[in-house]
Amino acid sequence: MTKTVNKLKVAVLAGGTSPERNVSLSSGDAIGDALFEAGHEVLKIDPVFPLDIHGPKDPFLLGEVGRKPPDLHQSHLVPAQVNDLISTLDKLEPDVVFPILHGGWGENGELQSLLGISGFRYVGSGPRASSVAMHKPTAKRLFQWRGIPTTDWLEFAASSPLSHDEICQTIQQQTGFPAVVKPACGGSTIGLTRIADESDVSAAINGVFELEDDVIVEPWIDGRELTVSMLDTEALPIIEIVPHQGFYDYLNKYTHGQTDYICPAEISTDMSDQLSGFAKSAFEILGCRHFARVDFLLTQAGEPYCLEVNTLPGMTSTSLVPKAAQASGLSFPELADKLVRLAFHETP
Repeated sequence: MTKTVNKLKVAVLAGGTSPERNVSLSSGDAIGDALFEAGHEVLKIDPVFPLDIHGPKDPFLLGEVGRKPPDLHQSHLVPAQVNDLISTLDKLEPDVVFPILHGGWGENGELQSLLGISGFRYVGSGPRASSVAMHKPTAKRLFQWRGIPTTDWLEFAASSPLSHDEICQTIQQQTGFPAVVKPACGGSTIGLTRIADESDVSAAINGVFELEDDVIVEPWIDGRELTVSMLDTEALPIIEIVPHQGFYDYLNKYTHGQTDYICPAEISTDMSDQLSGFAKSAFEILGCRHFARVDFLLTQAGEPYCLEVNTLPGMTSTSLVPKAAQASGLSFPELADKLVRLAFHETP
């Protein structure tokens, strides 16, 4: 029998061990505030310190996200932390878990598998969709199969036998310069570098290998940055992202006043419908649920390219999904409330 309640007990999981830790902590604080304002009971947990339970007004993060990612001393939860996290959730008995862990095991399906096996309802996509969306080359193959335009790309592994000259030659022949180098599974543009020519290749690729073992290279496209937020099966108003300088990197994303957001984006109705349609198709082909953010580049000639799908997009005060929801008439508390109710009615 389905439980019908006005007030839910929600455990918000934020922080974690990825380079996006501070962004996640900020998202957790914002989600906690929004859910509390919506009338829910909120408990916040950082899986790195799973025995410490924070109330909705007990901030994870003091100050802003920061101008650069934090230096981390671990890349994954150890078994004791996993056991303590599940034990803590078992004791709390939340109606819904709201994981807002960006990157790494928190977004790649591992945490989602753990929550599902343990019998918890949770917000966001399941293990398969999370895993596929996180690995950009795999997601792009599915985009191509579905007819969603995406850029060409190359993949290189840390174990690749190719020499520096061979890698440079491959990039020159298949994507050309300038190009973009980034982690195959990363987010928040951490590790993303624009390479102008062969002299930039080694530093950019080695920088990615400090974060993970796989790198993706795409052609640099000088175009407009647009994003479509998905809420359940609905595409929200499109946002254009206009950094004051450079491109939408970590600094421009998480520093107030560095970027302008135009919502709804000033594009034609036909282009808006086209991008929304591609976003819905990407959301569907990856098997996403509840919410996600689909990022695009639009060339000066009006050609759209789908870059990626973020299954646990940022929910900070500068984040895009809350901005898009507000443009559609949903306040942040209403958005958070809708997401936990979507999850509550899922079969655990």
